[in-house]
Amino acid sequence: MTSSSNINTDKWIIWIENGIAENYINYHNYNEFKNIQRIGFGAFGNVYRATWESSDTVVALKSFEIDNCIMKEIVNEIKLLHEVNFHKNIIQFFGITKRQSNLDNENYIDSNFLLVLEYADSGTLSNYLKDNFHKLDWNIKLKFAIQIADFK
Repeated sequence: MTSSSNINTDKWIIWIENGIAENYINYHNYNEFKNIQRIGFGAFGNVYRATWESSDTVVALKSFEIDNCIMKEIVNEIKLLHEVNFHKNIIQFFGITKRQSNLDNENYIDSNFLLVLEYADSGTLSNYLKDNFHKLDWNIKLKFAIQIADFK
């Protein structure tokens, strides 16, 4: 007997796989990424720094724990990233990759799907502001607010 949670999870996985097949989600072979190192974690999974071998570019790989709610979050994040991917102040979304297995992998990654994102060497804006907010003058804070709100 299949639970409704598994059916919903399968629905989101099918949505992602259809997006790859229909080329509205760029797919990149996992073997293209080298020197994968875990650099952080969040509520839904881990973030890794990797070198994208074909372009010698450092990227972030964002993994997710697989369950119904998380798969829905992955789909929502992909949709949002597509909507704002053109903007210079937003981390760029390059596509998605998929691991075949995490067995015998010293850099264990918790889900098969990983988002391929622009790497921000200073970390997230949230962490930066948490660590530096009191050091910033109000002109800098205002510039951040304007950049965040600027979606021309």
